[in-house]
Amino acid sequence: MNYLYPIKMAIYTFPIVAFLISLPFLIYQYRRYGYFNKFRAFIIYSFILFLMCAYFLIILPLPKTRDVLSMQRPGTQYTQFKPFNFISDIARETKVNFDNPKTYLRMLKERAFYQALFNFFLLMPLGVYLRYHFKRNFKQTTIIVFFTSLFFEVTQITALYGYYNAPYRVFDVDDLILNTAGGILGYFIAQNITRKLPHSEDIDKKFNAEIATVSVIRRVIAFFIDSFIIELMIIIPSILLRSKFSGIKINIANTFITIIFWYIYFVMISKKKDGSTIGKRFVKIKLKREDNILTKKMLIIRYFILYMLVYGIKGGIDLISELAYSYGYINIDFILDLIGIVYIIGLTIYFVSVTLGKEKLFIHEKISRIKNVVSL
Repeated sequence: MNYLYPIKMAIYTFPIVAFLISLPFLIYQYRRYGYFNKFRAFIIYSFILFLMCAYFLIILPLPKTRDVLSMQRPGTQYTQFKPFNFISDIARETKVNFDNPKTYLRMLKERAFYQALFNFFLLMPLGVYLRYHFKRNFKQTTIIVFFTSLFFEVTQITALYGYYNAPYRVFDVDDLILNTAGGILGYFIAQNITRKLPHSEDIDKKFNAEIATVSVIRRVIAFFIDSFIIELMIIIPSILLRSKFSGIKINIANTFITIIFWYIYFVMISKKKDGSTIGKRFVKIKLKREDNILTKKMLIIRYFILYMLVYGIKGGIDLISELAYSYGYINIDFILDLIGIVYIIGLTIYFVSVTLGKEKLFIHEKISRIKNVVSL
């Protein structure tokens, strides 16, 4: 068996999986611990990569056809329930004489030995992770490792949960034994191999929410959640507007409705809820002014600037485009598209520069002197 191919596929697929879980993972980190622990993230993502490698190793390579049965000989055995049968397999294939130590080297060159060794090491990292990061005791680790191995074997005997018409790998009780034994060994060696690694709990103790800087990513997540909620709120008014207006009037009316809902949501609700919104609650942050007085006036200034940054120029371009078409100027699209591209590039450069900068404060935060702080 080529063990490199499944590992390679897991590595290729991992970035997609990592991207998909990033948002819920970040929200969980912010809500559970109050901040994003980079070392904990490294451990979790490495754990996910390990699980993907292990799973791909037991299912790949996949058969080229779903009709696996037609490719197999009559009477093909799909199960092996004899414990420690791998020992007789090794002895048979290598012709080793256990009374003669000189013949032991033959084992190192045979498939049966490599297969047993692979099964032993497959879930050893799981035992390490369970003890080091997840703080599981010996009994819990043994049970989790065993059922993980059983899940792998069930995956094989069910022909990838019924996708193929026959199993293409054997349900082997020896795999359960070797996988579990490897996981148990991983549990016992965990302390030695992780001795010099820090513990997430120790890093958590050093975190001080009162002086912590809220990251740009955290603020962006909160803003996207809030923006999504506002978009849901304006769906019905927008539909009603389309039934009454047409052309440029729709754009003007939509902009007006959006501004009203921005005012209600970001200004009135933020003021009433002490600088908090639904999105900010998700990531446990809130708004706070330098003098601790959150005025409606400064909230209006803050969100007016933010609105102009995010939507204002785009809305202006759309409005000019509608006006140009209504007056017969159809050759203006190129200029407007160019302005739009320059705007997007400029906004991206500005966003990156603030993200990489020291203060990490955007212009609407500096002018209003209202910034995000960790909500305890």
